[in-house]
Amino acid sequence: MPNYDQFLMVASDYFSLLPLDLIKQINERLYQISPLDRRRFWESLGLPLVDLRVKFAKMAETRVELVKSQGYDSYVEVYLRKYKIPEQSYKSFVNEIDSVIGYCNENLPKRDNLPSWFYSEFNLPCFMCRMATFPFKSLGEVFGYVCKKHPEIRGYRDKIDIISHGSSWMTYEEGSGVFKVMINKNPNIRHKAIDLIHELSHVVCYIRDFRRSIDPFKKGVYEREKAAFEVEIDLLKQISDDLFRTRLVDILLTIRKNLFEVGMYNNPDQDLGKLYASTFNRCFHEAKQKDNPLYLINEDILVSPFKSLPHVVVYSEVILREVDLDTMKS
Repeated sequence: MPNYDQFLMVASDYFSLLPLDLIKQINERLYQISPLDRRRFWESLGLPLVDLRVKFAKMAETRVELVKSQGYDSYVEVYLRKYKIPEQSYKSFVNEIDSVIGYCNENLPKRDNLPSWFYSEFNLPCFMCRMATFPFKSLGEVFGYVCKKHPEIRGYRDKIDIISHGSSWMTYEEGSGVFKVMINKNPNIRHKAIDLIHELSHVVCYIRDFRRSIDPFKKGVYEREKAAFEVEIDLLKQISDDLFRTRLVDILLTIRKNLFEVGMYNNPDQDLGKLYASTFNRCFHEAKQKDNPLYLINEDILVSPFKSLPHVVVYSEVILREVDLDTMKS
C-alpha cells in the first residue's frame, strides 16, 4: 500500500508536466479572452494531454489507496469526518441531489438569446454578469445593507476589516476581537458583493453564537456553513428575486465539482473528461458537453479535493426545504 511520500512522487509527476504556476496563468488567460477564442487558445498551448490524463488518474487512484490503507472505506469518508458532516445529511445529498438540481434549473433566471458558447466546455455560465442592473455599486453599500437587515452586526462595525485578497473567506481573531473578511480581488463588483454577503453572513452567525455563549470554533465546518447559508439566502431573497436566482448558478457549479470528485474517487479508472462533461450536463439541463478536459487545470480538484463538500450538502438540505415549500403551495 502507498504511503504519503509515494503520493508526493505521483503528484510530482503531474506537476512536472503542468506546474501550479502555469495552471494559474492558463486559467487567468483562458477566462480573460473571448469565449469564442478559448478552444483555439487551449489547443495552442500544446499540452501533453494524454500523459496528463494518465498522471491525473494516477493521483486520484493513489489518494484512494492511501486512505484505504489508513482504514477508511472511501476517499469521501475522510472529508465527511473532517468537516463533521452528519451521515444522514450526506446520504440525503446523494439520494436527493437531482431534485436539488431540478429546482435550481427551474428557477434559473429567464434569459433569451443566450450565446451558443454559454454552456460550452470553455465557459463557466454566469447570469449575474448578464443582469441589466445590479443593486450595489460598492462593497460599502453591501456592508450597509447587511447592517440594516441584521442590527446585531452594527455594534461590531469597527471590529470588521474588509480586506482585498486572493480568495474570499472570513476569520475571527480572538485576541483582538476583530473579524477579518477577505474578499477575492479578481472578480468584478457583482461577484465581490455576493462573496461579501456570504462572509458577512458568517459574521452574523458568530455574533449570534457569542451572545448565546456558544463557541463557534467548536462547531464543524458543515454546521457553520449551514447557518451562514441560511442567513445569506434570506438576504438575497430580500434584495431581489433575480439576484437569488443568479446565485443558483454558482450552487450548480459547486455541485458539479463535487459530483465529479465523488465519481472520480469511486472509480479513477474511467474517462474523466467524459465524466467532467456528463456531471456538467447533469447540473445544467441545457448543456450538451461530450468531453471536457478542463478538470486538468482545476486547482481545487487538484490540490484541495472535496474542499466544498460541506457547502453542497448544506445547499442540498436548504434547497430541499424550498422544494418542499413549493410542493406545499401547489
